[in-house]
Amino acid sequence: MRNGAIFVPTDKKTVENIVKLLQIKPSMKIADLGSGDGRIVIALSQAGAQATGFENNPVLFLWSWVKTKKSGQGRAQIRFQSFWHKDLGEFDAVVVFGMTHIMERLGNKLRKELKSGAVVVSNIFELPDWPVTAQEGSLRLYRHK
Repeated sequence: MRNGAIFVPTDKKTVENIVKLLQIKPSMKIADLGSGDGRIVIALSQAGAQATGFENNPVLFLWSWVKTKKSGQGRAQIRFQSFWHKDLGEFDAVVVFGMTHIMERLGNKLRKELKSGAVVVSNIFELPDWPVTAQEGSLRLYRHK
């Protein structure tokens, strides 16, 4: 757990609010960091994004991989990979439900890698020193300068 979080499924309303906050356009590439069972990746792809989930728990990876294949969404993919070892610069947006102990390190990684104008949606846990652009319930939207 040093580099991640335990699996806590995101409820349906929060998933809907993530999609709403991101204002998805068809060309958007979005990463879900620690994608769990794949529900966010599937919802993002159904909204028109090219969505990629990063999951390093083998059971969750297999579960979400099967779910994304069954969803029929060709724009949804799950990678069995830690996001810590992936340059996230190709993504227009990032979704994370991390924990307090990773958020400062993650914020630093995102500052280095994301392009200007990219957005981050965080559920519950804040990115230190990132100004909140919008908020919906437990979700915070940040825009990278």
